[in-house]
Amino acid sequence: MADVLDSLAHIAHHTDAIEHHREALVLYRESGNTYLEADTLEHLGHPHRETGDSGKARAVWQLTLDLFRAQGRFAEVNAVETAPARLGSGLRSRSGPRCGKLDPCPWNQ
Repeated sequence: MADVLDSLAHIAHHTDAIEHHREALVLYRESGNTYLEADTLEHLGHPHRETGDSGKARAVWQLTLDLFRAQGRFAEVNAVETAPARLGSGLRSRSGPRCGKLDPCPWNQ
């Protein structure tokens, strides 16, 4: 189901895409699939950026970087850090708590 929601988000209008990605994130977290959680977070940043919410886009991509680094996905880290569409510089590796099922996350604020 999470895969379907993430796929729907790619063809949906930006606000619908945000909701589909959020729903997919919940399901990936519940199932413990951090690999696809990271991919979905990366996808979620795009509609936030397209709707003009650069703060949420940057926060989501920061979480993406944290997960990619923890997973050893260094090609993806490089792509996120160097893509011009990522709102310029400022994304970096950091340590800190991940958003959990009940923890506040930037896309819910």
